[in-house]
Amino acid sequence: MFYDDDNACGRREAGTQRATTNAVPGRSKSEVLGRKVGRLNGRKCALCKKPCQKHRELPCGHDFCKRCLEFYFESLGTNTLKSVYNYFKCPQCGKDIENPALPRSKWTKQFKTDKRTKFYSSPSGLSDVMVSSNVEIRSPDARLQRTSTHRTAIYARLHESAGFNSRIDSDAGCCQYWSGTSLPGGELVLADWLNSTVKVFNTHGRYIHHLKLPSQPLDLTYLCEDIMLVSLGSRSDNMIFLKVTGAPQATVKIISNTHLHGTFLYHTTRFERQWLGVFEESGDKVYVAVMETKLTSMQKINITMAKTDTSRVLALPSGINLTSNTYIHYCPALKRIFLAERSDLYCLTPAGELVFTQSFKQSNQEKFLLGAITSDATGGVYVTTQSNIICLNAAGERIDLIQTSFEPFDIHSANNKLFVMGRSDTVNVIDQSTE
Repeated sequence: MFYDDDNACGRREAGTQRATTNAVPGRSKSEVLGRKVGRLNGRKCALCKKPCQKHRELPCGHDFCKRCLEFYFESLGTNTLKSVYNYFKCPQCGKDIENPALPRSKWTKQFKTDKRTKFYSSPSGLSDVMVSSNVEIRSPDARLQRTSTHRTAIYARLHESAGFNSRIDSDAGCCQYWSGTSLPGGELVLADWLNSTVKVFNTHGRYIHHLKLPSQPLDLTYLCEDIMLVSLGSRSDNMIFLKVTGAPQATVKIISNTHLHGTFLYHTTRFERQWLGVFEESGDKVYVAVMETKLTSMQKINITMAKTDTSRVLALPSGINLTSNTYIHYCPALKRIFLAERSDLYCLTPAGELVFTQSFKQSNQEKFLLGAITSDATGGVYVTTQSNIICLNAAGERIDLIQTSFEPFDIHSANNKLFVMGRSDTVNVIDQSTE
């Protein structure tokens, strides 16, 4: 899966009014200002090493004075500004950051953190930024022009933190996880693509057991009775079924290796008492099939394949074009199927009827490229992008955007936590209980 390296666009402000006390309803001006000062205490500029004056913060997390950052931007050469990649580098850590879509003299506006409420001169001006952060639209204030719109920014409620190191002695190199799932007891099961290994960790991230596979695992789904399905993508037309048990007697063993005869299985999800899979046949025909797994014994599985039962192919609405990069997820809390294809997220009923389509943009020209999907017990839906996780409610409205320290290839919800996986030995954690 490849993603475009694009970040949020710049924002255009207009109007002279600045909200203060109304930024946090129900709080006095002194309370708001006191909290603001408290937040900035201890923040030192990475350039002048003094407490930040007019605090600015780059996406990489480094703090600067507004004036210091302006001097740095002024020092950038013309070649840097017109780079084909359209990036500048953080003066502290060197991380690439996209040039704001603003005149260079106003670049520091993109990185303000001390204003929760801003005003835009027209609804069209607001639409430019609605796609880069969740907003609440209110009626125009009497003091503003008739065409002005009031915007309140919503800051991220959830934050990523380092979880646990997943590298084990048998690994030949760096870990890369395209997929992870969990057992009913909460144990986390990860599919390590680069090391061709399925690994089991307890709820605290402690290693329990592993199994080396004959092929690289692409996707992993818990089915039932400790049975897991492993898809291998287009590198193999097989799918593997594992018996995985957690503590105290952890085991991982292959109980079936089923040949698909020229059909490739990519992404899968548990679907009520069945499961859904994104399949590709020769000729690039990609479809979603409803599959059933019947246990005939503890050692043998009887599989009812969709290609011999065409009624089991999920009929999708016209206009939904699937590819081998389409991600699929079934949310039991909402009883909805979600499909992510490029920048579009489709929400379907179990019968395949379209509930809504949502497209996620970073700017008017650029869109997020969506990846893996997961959901929690309350119906919250989470979708990965190149360097973020988009949080949605049941209606598909974006309610949060979580920045991640590496590109998230997969995300899994378990034990009131979100586990973030990618090309990294570390599995990071987003604790939902702190929300």
